[in-house]
Amino acid sequence: MAIDLENTQTEFAFPPKYAEQTGSVLAEAGYSADEITQLLESGAATGA
Repeated sequence: MAIDLENTQTEFAFPPKYAEQTGSVLAEAGYSADEITQLLESGAATGA
């Protein structure tokens, strides 16, 4: 059901691209910057 509300935002945010947030997710999980770099360089993780 579609509704049109006056004075509301009509822009939609798109989801992140594939692997766009890999670094921030790994950092939030406790990995250091050096560990993240090693994971990306070894191919164990994919980043954008």
